[in-house]
Amino acid sequence: MRTHGLRLYVTAVAAAAGIAVALLPGTGTSVDMTALVLLVVLSAVAGANPVRFVGKGNEVTATHSAIICALAILGALPALLTAMAGLVTALVFRHRSPKLIRTVFNCAGVMLSTAVASHLFLALGGVPGEMHTMLVWPLLAATGAYFLINNGLVALAVTIERRTSFRKVWDGLQWLAASYFTGVILALGLVAAYDYQGPLGLAFGLPPTWLLLTFYRTYHGKLVERERRFAEVESLNGQLQSKVDELQQALGEVRELRELLPICMHCKSIRDDDNTWQKLETYISEHYDTSFTHSLCDSCRETHYDRPARKDSAKMKD
Repeated sequence: MRTHGLRLYVTAVAAAAGIAVALLPGTGTSVDMTALVLLVVLSAVAGANPVRFVGKGNEVTATHSAIICALAILGALPALLTAMAGLVTALVFRHRSPKLIRTVFNCAGVMLSTAVASHLFLALGGVPGEMHTMLVWPLLAATGAYFLINNGLVALAVTIERRTSFRKVWDGLQWLAASYFTGVILALGLVAAYDYQGPLGLAFGLPPTWLLLTFYRTYHGKLVERERRFAEVESLNGQLQSKVDELQQALGEVRELRELLPICMHCKSIRDDDNTWQKLETYISEHYDTSFTHSLCDSCRETHYDRPARKDSAKMKD
């Protein structure tokens, strides 16, 4: 049932991606092929070094700055090509072969995120190639859309696959927002470099991209260390709880033993905790703050004193 739901979800994402891509406008003018090749290479280099977050169900790359830059300089379709280049290299350089459904989902998710970001960029007045116009707000909006859709799709897929809380998965991905908007600053810098030095200015994007990847790996190392410590704490808590259970069981046995009084079958003396024998009256007086007065029961009166029991003794006691 869970696999069936995941397949339906991936199919819906793929259909939405196809529609969004089909509605993208053409470039309309000749594309700077040198700039396109450089951005594709930049995205491929970033995608070739994905950082896998164990337990989060996702891999992170630093391709978004190249995608946003391609959108601002060349247009929607080149941005889509740049995004797919980063995805392909991420899939190729994975440590293990992904399942087909996961590959389809990754491709569809990147296509849908890039297409929606491109539509929003154009709707807000962004003009590809017009570096002298105000590109900041359209690019910020496009970056926000790319972040929300890309990571939202991943969070929902993990929720369906693992039957966990969407909010819990999403909370583990929110920290990526800072890196995405750091990427858009890098993209604006690449746009300025392209405007100033031409396509070769895009080569300045390699060092910052590498810094983003380094940031991801550093955070990933801290996350792994924190999870390891949490696991150790949980293990210690489990051991402590086991000891508490053992102590409670032992305490219950002690209480049960204390409720059993060893009494002599002949003289009825009680054995105390220090292994001494005490008269029944002495033991009860010491442990229960009780005093005794002596009398004769009817049976002892007849047995020891050869006197009949007094029939009115009960009445006298009342």
